[in-house]
Amino acid sequence: DKMTRVWPLVRSVKRVRSLGSAVMELSLVASGGLDAHVDVRDALTGENFLAAGHLIEEAGGVITDQCGNSLAPMESLSQRFNVIASGNPLLHKAILSALDM
Repeated sequence: DKMTRVWPLVRSVKRVRSLGSAVMELSLVASGGLDAHVDVRDALTGENFLAAGHLIEEAGGVITDQCGNSLAPMESLSQRFNVIASGNPLLHKAILSALDM
């Protein structure tokens, strides 16, 4: 089911990488080292994205849930999130369109 969610996006990109660390990947999006980060496994907790998400927004990028909504306020440290982050709004819109969630 998780792969089914991202398969249309995977088919449309040039290269997919997984570094094994959401914080590292999101920090690379903020610095321009990666174009985007997509994690729709319902697995990320706040410490995986909050600080890097702020960096992304400060750099002009976008970070949302899988539907393009702002990330919900954390209710607990064990709350899980889906996160889509990109270096610019145009790319973000294209990613959300490809995911069609």
